[in-house]
Amino acid sequence: MRSLWLLALLCLLGCGSESAAPPPPAPLVFGLLPTESSVDAERRWGPLLAHIAQQTGREVRPLSVVDYAALVEAMRFGKADLGYLGPLAYVLAHERAG
Repeated sequence: MRSLWLLALLCLLGCGSESAAPPPPAPLVFGLLPTESSVDAERRWGPLLAHIAQQTGREVRPLSVVDYAALVEAMRFGKADLGYLGPLAYVLAHERAG
């Protein structure tokens, strides 16, 4: 029995590699409403997305959606991590997706 435990321990120790780098964290996706052209949206939201990336150490990607309902659904189903919501859209998002 003791040799079985020793074999299991050796297998576990051999599974890891000190030189293996952890995978990079997944990018954060920020949902944006199409209230302006994509150039204007990039100019308007770019500094905030860059700040979030700097503070979190993760890449931040914009995701354009057609309306608030689409943004709420994107967040609900894990397609967007963050987004700008007005007060009513926030309440609806909280009710639907927590």
